[in-house]
Formats: sequence, C-alpha cells, structure tokens
Amino acid sequence: MSRKLLTYAPPSPVVFLPCCFFVPHAVPFSRLSYSEQILRFASEGKWLAAICAAPGVVLGQLGVLDGKKAACYPGFEAQMTGAEVSMDSVVADGKIITSRGPGTAHLFAYKIVELLKSADTALALKSRVCLWEGTFRKYHTEFNLSGADALLDLSIAASTELIDNSGYTIYSTGNPSTDYRDLFASMSPQAGEIILARSFSDALAIRHNVNYYTIAASYGRPGLEKRFIDRTLRHFWK
Repeated sequence: MSRKLLTYAPPSPVVFLPCCFFVPHAVPFSRLSYSEQILRFASEGKWLAAICAAPGVVLGQLGVLDGKKAACYPGFEAQMTGAEVSMDSVVADGKIITSRGPGTAHLFAYKIVELLKSADTALALKSRVCLWEGTFRKYHTEFNLSGADALLDLSIAASTELIDNSGYTIYSTGNPSTDYRDLFASMSPQAGEIILARSFSDALAIRHNVNYYTIAASYGRPGLEKRFIDRTLRHFWK
C-alpha cells in the first residue's frame, strides 16, 4: 500500500446529484438553474452521476436517460423516462452513472472513482474505507455495531488485490537514505508508488494549508521549533 495515498485529485468534469434534496412534487427540475448545466454535460458527453431518487426526479425529467440503462431508488422507476430500468446496485452506461440509494452509496462512490480515475484507485479507496469503518465498529463496542469482521475482510481483499495485481511498488532508487525524502519532496508525483495525489495549482486555486496550521491565531500559532527544523535539515541534507 502506498505511503503517500492522498485523497484529492484535480477536479473532473462531472455533475454529481445526491438523493435527499430532490423529492416528488417539488418544483420541476427543468425549471431549476442546474438543468442547463446537466443538459450541456449530457450533450458534450461529460460525466453525470446520480443516486437514489435523482436518476428519476432529475435525469428522467430532463430526458437524458433515453435509451440508457439506469438504476434508482425503488418507487421512482416510472420517472426514469426512456430508460432501461435496472435492479443492479450501480449502473454505468456511457458517461452516466446511477445507483439505487443510501445502502449502495459506497458502491456508487467506488464506481465513480474507478471510471474517473482507475480501478486501482477505487481499490485503494475501498481498502481504506473498509479498514476505518471495520476498526471503528470492532473497537467501539458501546455502539453495538455489527459487521466489523466482514468489513475488515473486504479491506484485506481489496488491499491484497491492489498489492498483487496493480503494479504499484515502494519507491526506490537503491538509496534508502534519500528515497523517502525524495518521494515526499518531489515536484511531480512518483507514479510507481503514489496512487492518488494532490496537484497544487495557483491557476486552479488548489493550495496547501501548512501555513494556516502553523501561524493562524485560531490554532494558537504553534509554529515549529528551531531545534526540530535543525534536526530535520541535518537528517535529510547532511
């Protein structure tokens, strides 16, 4: 598993429609300002992702499911105008991803990551989510949550598949004294180990917040001690 698996990538051209905001008998979605962008994305072949009632109440109303296979929350099938209704948990047809509801949200998320990034990235995400949730359930017995072992088994299976079949490896040039430093100090991600990286960009206003944590008054301006900086510099640049 990568030592530098991060949780962000530059924005992709996708419209994501969650379930709870859209309800039957609400203002017809075709009147809302979002409809123009959804129709434009559909016509340009960009990604649309909708879950729960949204595939019917939104995409169905706008006619973008015509001839597409799609899934939705039970009871909203009639609103998916022109669609081939599927009972699958997650359906991807062309650039449209749909799913049935809250119980399939994790599968929906994995599919989005798989299609917009890669299957390996989806496995890495799955392994982390299942590890976190499984560990929480296992050791927070006060909540009486079941399924911990099943989630941990899913994490193991996803991690094993990623390690055995993805081709990712621990970054090494044969110089262990500098390789770990170079992995984190490189200007570009080391593709052999890094699965999903944050690419900082002034143009896209994607910036890190190290200064915020070290000098912001609300965080007490903890800063970094000189002896820590000196020791770090001596270690990496001796």
